[in-house]
Amino acid sequence: MARSSSSAGFTLVEIIVGLLVSSLILLSLNFAMTQINRGSLRTQASIGEQTSFAAALKAIAGDLSRIERVPDDAFEPVRFEFAGRASELRYVLAERPSNNRAGLYWVRLLVREGAGGIELARQRQPYVRGKNDAEWRDEVILLSGRFGAQFAYRAASAGFRGWSPQWQPANLLPGQIKLEITDLDTRRLRVPVFVQTLKIDAETACAGKDAPGCTLKTNGILQ
Repeated sequence: MARSSSSAGFTLVEIIVGLLVSSLILLSLNFAMTQINRGSLRTQASIGEQTSFAAALKAIAGDLSRIERVPDDAFEPVRFEFAGRASELRYVLAERPSNNRAGLYWVRLLVREGAGGIELARQRQPYVRGKNDAEWRDEVILLSGRFGAQFAYRAASAGFRGWSPQWQPANLLPGQIKLEITDLDTRRLRVPVFVQTLKIDAETACAGKDAPGCTLKTNGILQ
């Protein structure tokens, strides 16, 4: 007896349903792989960004930890060769080998607008006493992107316990310098707050404790 067409293999309806199910499975797999790929790209971008932040902060820490206490005058010092604002920081650093006799450089960290948002640049120039407005050179972009960056200063041991966006005391260097990097959209921190203590064990003016410009006996204050 011949079998009916409905029982001979798969029916047309069953084939169509099977194709639809297969298509849905393939679409689901494609969507899942797309999400995994996007997540992987976001993770890679985040890791790359955090690596850039870490490298920049390491370079800044290396600078700030060895800032030189250089007075503005060798015989009648009034102020230290240092300037600190929220968007700019200038200090004297010994960098050898160098093209100037003392091996000292003015170094500037500058927060400015860039093509893709904000840039944090490091520049330098050979140190000349009392002059820090010459042409800056040797620029390196430490960070760039959609973030905000701001410096702040304090010297708790000298009574300046609160953070200030501008360093006012001319005859005293800050004891600590802070850098906050925030997201421009959310205003939240992109990385933990960076704080560097100035680790200065000696001063260029301290050939003798009573020499002009030496502050070993005055808690770091020029008098």
